[in-house]
Amino acid sequence: MRAELEKIVGAPALDERPVRDHWPLGIMDERAGNAPPRVLVARPSGREQVAAILRWANANGVRVTPMGGGSGVCGALSPETGELVLDMGAFDRILDVDQTNLTCRCESGVNGLILEKHLNELGLTLGHFPSSLPGTTLGGLIATRSSGQESSRYGNVEDMVLSLAVVLPDGTFAAPRPGPRSAVGPALHQLWLGSEGTLGVILGAVLRVHRLPESVIGRGFAFADLAVQHAQHLVVGQFACLLAGDLLDAHRRQRHPEHTGGAGVPRLHRRGQVGPQPCLQFRHVW
Repeated sequence: MRAELEKIVGAPALDERPVRDHWPLGIMDERAGNAPPRVLVARPSGREQVAAILRWANANGVRVTPMGGGSGVCGALSPETGELVLDMGAFDRILDVDQTNLTCRCESGVNGLILEKHLNELGLTLGHFPSSLPGTTLGGLIATRSSGQESSRYGNVEDMVLSLAVVLPDGTFAAPRPGPRSAVGPALHQLWLGSEGTLGVILGAVLRVHRLPESVIGRGFAFADLAVQHAQHLVVGQFACLLAGDLLDAHRRQRHPEHTGGAGVPRLHRRGQVGPQPCLQFRHVW
């Protein structure tokens, strides 16, 4: 197996090691002395190498798992002995940012935080902020149909993807043309959103981006008890440009006072006091 893959990617691009994500049960199992199995990891550097690997795996009945940042927490990245992992870290280029049409074209191994910082330098944002952003890759975000902390305004990752470049399990290359919408039925690229690597290997994407807001305002409201949780909908409905909202109970507020004061976080709209009441905090653009 290794000798055949060396012919495709070269010996330096092959490694054998345990591979897993951050699934809590997997971490506890490893701490108990049950290390994950060692598997062969290939790091392709181009489309033709990915296609050749998948053709070889298809012909030989070898299971292949694409790997992005490995930041998942559900155990999806848990290959067994005899299987192959594709490390997509070499596909890490931001190819183009169109500041007129507000699109971005980049490869699947680009780190989520690096992409966001690059866009910020141009006055733009992808608007996708899962808590795991520093450890993610674009391909992983797409394959898991990711959602972020500012999805109230910018949508989920499926709302940002305009087109994908994918290698299918038989080695065929597919790249549906990007467009703002599909007028002839479901957009083909939606097949791979949330596919978890089962329908092909994502090489890159064209994404919709946004201009950064001029300012972001944070607000907080205290309530007598959680029975008035429906007030969240009333408050949120007044702000069409909502970025994020969070309902905090008294216990969480006491453990995390930064939620109700401190740098960049305004105190509550209750005479500026922080009491034991539940709090609804949110951010919106201006």
